[in-house]
Amino acid sequence: RRSLWIFVMALAGLLAAQISSRADTTDTALVKSTVLESNVAYLRVGQVGKNLADEIRAAQSTMAISNKIAGTVLDLRFAGGDDVEATKTTANLFAAKKLPLAILVNGGTRGEAVALAAMLHEAHAGLVFGSATQGTKTAGPIQPDIAIKAGLDDEGTLMENPYATPAPN
Repeated sequence: RRSLWIFVMALAGLLAAQISSRADTTDTALVKSTVLESNVAYLRVGQVGKNLADEIRAAQSTMAISNKIAGTVLDLRFAGGDDVEATKTTANLFAAKKLPLAILVNGGTRGEAVALAAMLHEAHAGLVFGSATQGTKTAGPIQPDIAIKAGLDDEGTLMENPYATPAPN
């Protein structure tokens, strides 16, 4: 039952990513956030960098003011980064929460974003959804718990415009 709930959260996260990705791309924030279905925190990480855990903590606090958060979707698709310390701090933050966590990855997830997903997965902090990632110098490639077959071009197109029609296969 918990796995089904996390799966539903991940699918909702995919939709939210498509909708929220239309926001201003010049934003320097490491995290963009929104609330799905009044109780699921959606966190879109673009870069694993200094203060990532602090930004996530602040976003979670803001969302919790008016919502009782029951779980989180952590979107690491197309994310990168090279801050090893931020990876460890962020992984510890989620491992301590004990709420359901859905982690979204794809072939465009790279660098310390892969390491973050791997650390969370190894700690059994959440389920990984998406497509396989490349390995990095600090983490091997990630095979998702639940594979979602989509090409990177189609995912990128849908993140830019959620109403776009994917290319036929």
